[in-house]
Amino acid sequence: MELFRQLVRRIRGFISNAVRLLTVRKSESGVDAPATPDIILRFESFFIPYLVREYSSGNIPLETLTDTAMMQTFVLLNDHDRYLPAIERTRISVETDNDNRTVILYTFPELDTATAARYGTIVLTPDNSPQYYTLERTPRGRMVLCRIAVWRHTIIRYLPERISAGEFISMSKSLSTISGQEDSDMSI
Repeated sequence: MELFRQLVRRIRGFISNAVRLLTVRKSESGVDAPATPDIILRFESFFIPYLVREYSSGNIPLETLTDTAMMQTFVLLNDHDRYLPAIERTRISVETDNDNRTVILYTFPELDTATAARYGTIVLTPDNSPQYYTLERTPRGRMVLCRIAVWRHTIIRYLPERISAGEFISMSKSLSTISGQEDSDMSI
């Protein structure tokens, strides 16, 4: 009986969130809700690593990382709807290479904020262990390649000012053999 009550609460929450989402005014460029720099930064540096960890644990399907609609559904079902404007403004593409590695590329909205990521990649190796990398700008304006996990942010190397998405993907794939331990729980 308790399981049924939890299901009913989730369905009510989903309906409530869906109604809120549908009442957001749409403009020609997408959702007209605020996508503040703070929300976008938290999305790229905290929320996506959280999703990677959830995928690694088997709690969510791969499509939650690769499909905008699935990510939006996850956000609505788990009361993280503050990330909807960031999802709306992020482009997602997926490719699998000859080495059977799948690469998910996120192209984030451009921000004038220091430490804002331009791109993010999740590299899935054949053993299905995901690793998340970002291409960020430092407070001094330099570009850096970072590896991000829940509560862990590591600068891998400094890069030239102009890096294409393809170059970033290549660098991420070459680093995907580096292993690490995930950190403890976080609040998103």
